[in-house]
Amino acid sequence: MLDHTQIESYLSYLAARQDLRDLLQLDRYTIGERLGEGGFSWVYKLVNQDTGRGDLAFKIVSADTCKPYNRTAFSSPKMLNTLRREQWLGQELVARPREHLVRFYAAEELVDAYNRPVFLYVMDCYKLSFHDFMEASYSFQEETALRLGIQICQALCALHTMDVIHRDVKAENIYIVPTEQWPKYILGDFGNCRFLDEENPGTNTRIVSPGISPEEQGSSAGLPEPSWDTYALGATLYSYCNDRKPLDRSTGYQPPRHGSTALHQILEKALARHPEDRYRSARQMLYDLSRLTRSQHAQETDSGIRNTKPLPQPSPDRKRETKPLPKKSENVPEKTAS
Repeated sequence: MLDHTQIESYLSYLAARQDLRDLLQLDRYTIGERLGEGGFSWVYKLVNQDTGRGDLAFKIVSADTCKPYNRTAFSSPKMLNTLRREQWLGQELVARPREHLVRFYAAEELVDAYNRPVFLYVMDCYKLSFHDFMEASYSFQEETALRLGIQICQALCALHTMDVIHRDVKAENIYIVPTEQWPKYILGDFGNCRFLDEENPGTNTRIVSPGISPEEQGSSAGLPEPSWDTYALGATLYSYCNDRKPLDRSTGYQPPRHGSTALHQILEKALARHPEDRYRSARQMLYDLSRLTRSQHAQETDSGIRNTKPLPQPSPDRKRETKPLPKKSENVPEKTAS
């Protein structure tokens, strides 16, 4: 079991890096509360000792942070390959941050005292999820649905371009960053991602969120598909348009309580029961949402309607130099103990 001293030592390992000290002053951060845990990981808030702000998150993936039922699987070659590919994704997001994906600052692998791999991540910590927002102050605005849909489609386009399927798009994993105008939406939690060429190796990796994930995601032993993510985004938007009530698959698609007919048509296509009837890519769904937004803005301009601006608090973004992605054909290198 991982103790606080060991966790602090992992943070000190990263804080010793000059680039992280220069960019984040990581040496001024200390371990805060545990934010959550997954099947293989623990996530902690990092607190700045000077300001008291907890604006960074620290994720540890190791044999010691695994759930008991995952400890055997953790050391298997297939799982280690998956974890290293997830680390590769983190490194790509360090090198080339995407506007609507969680910002990463470190994605490192090292070995513990028993020569077992340990994966460390430092990323932005977001205070408000879309789920929290709906629970605290639910009120439907079509502009909110369209902006969220467009921005999360842009996030999915970025992931799918890297041959990555998120597999867990839902309101809890969509974060809100207030800006001077409309809020910015960020897709996070990549712990359940799979690559397009990576088959589901077992039932414990078939991640399903009831009412959100498509049916075949929980039963298919084949390759993941981009339509899994567009379906989940459609289900998230449907819930927002339907007083937070999810789609009832037993009755088939029924239009939600709120939203325009054009928006309902987009949701109906995203939520089609058969994959071949859905959006086959996030880019297709993005096109329809963007076209609807342009149409509505043109109508509002003609009629003199002015949009409201929820969550009008500014939050500046950090900038960082980027480097190009490796070619898709390149293999992900394996780490060896030094």
